[in-house]
Amino acid sequence: MQVFADNQFGAFSGHSTNWNMRAATDSLSLKPYVGMRANAGDCIEWNTATPEDADYKAFRNVLTGDGLPYLDVPGNHDLTTYNNAAKFPYTRTTADGIFERMARTADEWARDVPARGSANAVASTSDIAVMGVSSDLWAYRPNIASPNYAPPDPLTEATLTWMDQQLTALGSKPTWLMSHQLPLGQFASNPGGVDEYLRPWSRIAEVLDAHPNVLGWISGHWHIDPARADGVAKINVGSRSITAINAPSSQGLRSGWNAKQLQYGDGTLGPEYAKSMFIGYDGTDITLRWRNHNNGTWVQPQGGKYRRITL
Repeated sequence: MQVFADNQFGAFSGHSTNWNMRAATDSLSLKPYVGMRANAGDCIEWNTATPEDADYKAFRNVLTGDGLPYLDVPGNHDLTTYNNAAKFPYTRTTADGIFERMARTADEWARDVPARGSANAVASTSDIAVMGVSSDLWAYRPNIASPNYAPPDPLTEATLTWMDQQLTALGSKPTWLMSHQLPLGQFASNPGGVDEYLRPWSRIAEVLDAHPNVLGWISGHWHIDPARADGVAKINVGSRSITAINAPSSQGLRSGWNAKQLQYGDGTLGPEYAKSMFIGYDGTDITLRWRNHNNGTWVQPQGGKYRRITL
């Protein structure tokens, strides 16, 4: 499975639309090695002055041109806008009385961008499945300097019931959960300074614990370098654990930007490459690889071209 995250099409993106299209074209050349593709959110950098949704649709159309299954989920930048003249004038006031910027719900995004209708969806092949889940809203609070994002809405009871039903229907098929938000335990410390973990985790874990076919959880959002050891973690779901994988930013890492999050273990900044992640599973081990779409080569974090995780 090939995983993109944090493409962030738009005026504030680290890469141009042309780069994203090159990434899509390079990905098509890898079809013999890929069974399906996924995107862990922040597909666009939503600003109504620029056509991010249209650009992402074009990218998605190229990427799905070879007929492989593709599943995407919305992230904070997909659901909140920098421009108060948003086309989705969804507003609300937080418990502390702070009026949030314009935003759209996850299902509004799903209807407008992927032409899917619902943000929660499943894609599968004959031997593996990915279930995308999303909070209804991830809101931006303009008059707080840091952090800027309010805690995302918890997953609704309806979403949790849907997850349980879908996992039951998938039976014994190995299944990944995927969201832009982080599953609890993905990192030792809260990366964003606000509660950006999925909630209510006790109920989420209760659902997952009942389904041994759940292999792991894929998330985005943090723009980390693949060389970070904590990008992969074992997280508890009731009586057992699953593998959590934080996908690297497909937008690329930029020196001087959010430097604390982009450091290697030795404190040096990671390289400025743009990439996607490839996740393999042979029934025993999970193998990770990363593709540099700037030059069509395999990235070599941690001194090698892959990272193996023994379950």
